Amino acid sequence: MANFDAVIFDNDGTLVDSEHVTLAVLMEMAIDHGADIRDGDVERFTGSHLQTVFDEIAARAGSPVPDDFIETFRAKQTVMIEAGIDEMPGATELLTHLAAVDMAMAVASNAPTAKMEMCLDSADLTRFFAPRHIVSAYDIEVWKPAPDIFLHAAKLLGVPPERCAVVEDSATGLQAAHAAGMTVFALDTSADGQPEQYPEHTTVLTNLNELIAHL
Repeated sequence: MANFDAVIFDNDGTLVDSEHVTLAVLMEMAIDHGADIRDGDVERFTGSHLQTVFDEIAARAGSPVPDDFIETFRAKQTVMIEAGIDEMPGATELLTHLAAVDMAMAVASNAPTAKMEMCLDSADLTRFFAPRHIVSAYDIEVWKPAPDIFLHAAKLLGVPPERCAVVEDSATGLQAAHAAGMTVFALDTSADGQPEQYPEHTTVLTNLNELIAHL
């Protein structure tokens, strides 16, 4: 019997190499707004709800962000994504294998659906997912680290949470996956990623295709 019946993926930094785009735009806009922020600070924003990020930028700058801040952010982000982003290592190999064995699959992200689809299109990965299985926290208005988005994706797939695996790269996503009661895999492509850095009962992958051995 397989270890699980469905795999739910985060998007940014898990399936597509897009986190550097988001972080670069946030860094630029934070500095332009006068926020005292550095590379190590902005990396903490990975996987967070954008409003939380904007609130911290405003707090550090000592002034509210402009009303058009999110529109400006999305426009800058879109230009960079449309210029082309890559899949994360092993993504096509893994997704092809999962499709061949009829594994149920979904993408569940804190990002808006349009941004998710744009990233997946840019990396040529949209073909692996039914449109209704590309799920955004904006659909349910509850964001990670709450488990709701993963539970919602499992319900759409028709698979009990305990039979779902989640692949994540962020601390907020890993927290949400554990809270959902799912099998949790952390994708860490860095050279210094160590299992002890992650929550208990988390399996660390350095390449997405390593998940195949856990089916």
